Amino acid sequence: MRVNIILINKTNMTEPFPVTPLVPASPISHRFIHLNAISAPEDLLDFEKHSLAADAFMVGSLAVASSVEAAQATGQPSEVSLPNPYTPADLKTKWGLTFSKVDFTPQLKDVPESARARSGVLDDENERIASLDGQTSADFVHDGRKRFDMAFEGQFFSGPNVEFTFDNMAIPPIINNARRDSDAASWRSWLTTGANPQQKENFAQWYTSEVAKVSQPETRATTIATLKQNYEGRVVQAMQDGWIDPKHYSRLQKNTKRADIHFFSPFSGTADQFGGIHAESEFMKSGILLPVAPSEYLVTHELGHAFGGVNSTELNQIIYAGKQKDYIPSNHEMQASAYLYSLVNEGYNEHVNLGLLTGQATTINPALRAEAGLESAGDSTDYQQRRGLFGQLVSGPGGNGQVSTDELRSVTTLMIERNTKGLDAYLTKKWGGQPVIKQMYDSLLESISATGYEPTTEDAIRSIRDKVLHSTPAS
Repeated sequence: MRVNIILINKTNMTEPFPVTPLVPASPISHRFIHLNAISAPEDLLDFEKHSLAADAFMVGSLAVASSVEAAQATGQPSEVSLPNPYTPADLKTKWGLTFSKVDFTPQLKDVPESARARSGVLDDENERIASLDGQTSADFVHDGRKRFDMAFEGQFFSGPNVEFTFDNMAIPPIINNARRDSDAASWRSWLTTGANPQQKENFAQWYTSEVAKVSQPETRATTIATLKQNYEGRVVQAMQDGWIDPKHYSRLQKNTKRADIHFFSPFSGTADQFGGIHAESEFMKSGILLPVAPSEYLVTHELGHAFGGVNSTELNQIIYAGKQKDYIPSNHEMQASAYLYSLVNEGYNEHVNLGLLTGQATTINPALRAEAGLESAGDSTDYQQRRGLFGQLVSGPGGNGQVSTDELRSVTTLMIERNTKGLDAYLTKKWGGQPVIKQMYDSLLESISATGYEPTTEDAIRSIRDKVLHSTPAS
């Protein structure tokens, strides 16, 4: 079953989000709305179906209500379809919001009553909307707005990471500007009380159309292909600029093609922990999880992980060198290893990410990049600190986080090939024979062993600078 979404604006809406023009309804039906379950793409995972169907109901109800009101006001009934990727058959299966490392497959658990209510109510809504034929839609419009407000006052936005997620979505300027210019302290407060009715309708119309793009078969594949093509285009430009070796082009194509992209609702519990996530299997197939309507910043960052990074196996071989082959690390040792992996991997990847987005990559130091206007609004303080450390590592003693194009091309080659042993040798030579990777691990292990918990990024990097690099932050 194919379902199209046709959204229309009220004629008195100021600065409306551009949507599909009004299309008259079929002459054999005067129903204003059709809500039907779609035939979901085969690669739409269970947790996607659940969260996107919930959004279609909780957020989309306002978009549909606005369309109903506009259709009646203009005397032009219109069929408006709300995407519902959660079919009745799905309720007979198991689902969960936790997922495996590689393919995001939900762990099995009973379908909670809330899931049944969110999905099943779409069929009830369809019947109720049908009864509006020839009647006033005032009650329905009121219900749609009330449901939208209750959603944001209640279960949505349960964690602070949601704000980061929203900041890394491609929200239209008309909505973003209204949020920025208001007195609301957060997206939650703006969507609940800070936005006027027209702005709420703009947001609902935009977001519902984005849900349709990633949940309907005919648009999902195109949307994903476009994200990948845009990323590849930026890497090709970096190759032309000289800081990524063109010999990696075939690897770029292969790794990008094998990246398995899925989407989560920014209003779901997933956003409490992730703004985006990348996982990789032993077969080098990557899983990438993005919010609906991700920004280019976030897409570039997550696809960057699929293209290159630290080889965790080789990293462990470096830090456990001299141990017996069957040596089993302690919990603290595994924590220190994982922390070191994250520090170096994210520092590298975020630098490459900003280099691809700005076209300037030889300056890694966040302070110098900010002075030159090369920072990104989506970049977090945590990532800035990691990039600062990475810049010091690759620029060497006395370096200020700047490298030559040739030096950067050497480093990106090692990371794209996931040659972590080669990176270790490169950095050891850069630091006059000082095995900085092993020494960074020792510093982290000492801190974790002393306190029993992982230090903050700021504290960890300060300790590494004091004990290993004997330096202050590059400036």
